[in-house]
Amino acid sequence: MARSLVDLKRKMSARVKQIVGGVDAREKILELGILPGDTVEILGKSFFGCPVAVKHGESNFFALRKDHAQFILIEDDI
Repeated sequence: MARSLVDLKRKMSARVKQIVGGVDAREKILELGILPGDTVEILGKSFFGCPVAVKHGESNFFALRKDHAQFILIEDDI
């Protein structure tokens, strides 16, 4: 079973393997600049897991809804 970004715990990093989901979800994720092969790190999650605070690259930080984060499939923890 493929793991997604929501499966990562706080302070864990992973490499983006694939972006799945509908056209709207993929478009939103691509607009943020997240591409397969990029490294992302979970900085934190709210109490119920939404939103997810993400670090992308060296200096990009943003919050992502859980339903969008589940469309970002990851390879393995790095």
